[in-house]
Amino acid sequence: PRASPLVPRSRSELGARRRRPPAARPKPPCLLRLAGGGRLASAALGAMPADGEMGETSSMDLVRQQLHEAQTTMQDNMRAMMERDTQLNSLQAKSTELQGSSDAFFRASRRVHRSQLWQRYRLYALAAVLGSWVVCWIAFPRYLIQYVLVSLVLVAVAFLIRALILARDKRLEEAQVHLQGGGGGEGMMQRAPLE
Repeated sequence: PRASPLVPRSRSELGARRRRPPAARPKPPCLLRLAGGGRLASAALGAMPADGEMGETSSMDLVRQQLHEAQTTMQDNMRAMMERDTQLNSLQAKSTELQGSSDAFFRASRRVHRSQLWQRYRLYALAAVLGSWVVCWIAFPRYLIQYVLVSLVLVAVAFLIRALILARDKRLEEAQVHLQGGGGGEGMMQRAPLE
């Protein structure tokens, strides 16, 4: 089998390869001595960094570039965070407004429902009172005036009780609105701080 020129055949060849001097690096053209004198060459030599300094300079430039990229990324993240915070505040304000509107709608619908019930029961009560007057006029004509007066007093008391219940409900609704809307944001949903 044929031996590869890159792989040594014996230990002596291996030692001989190790002892060879390293290949000389070609010098950059600016370091060659110019025909016009040594000043120009020495000025060019002073401007060029030495081999060790060139590696440090390029690594410093690389670090500066990475630092600049990290700062740019961080600034972009800060801008995105500020936009997110603005959007969250807007969303929170809209949800608070929507919750207030839904509460107002609920209160209004409850008030309308009670009003309709009151109108219906008031009609039934009025029909019952008129029917009882007719029965009293037929069965007990002597007591009709007293019965009419007592039934009118009872109807007036019922209307008075209804007015008191409406006033109490209105005060309770106003107190709830004050607690939810004007309580310094205690009823509002609070966000956790950004970490």
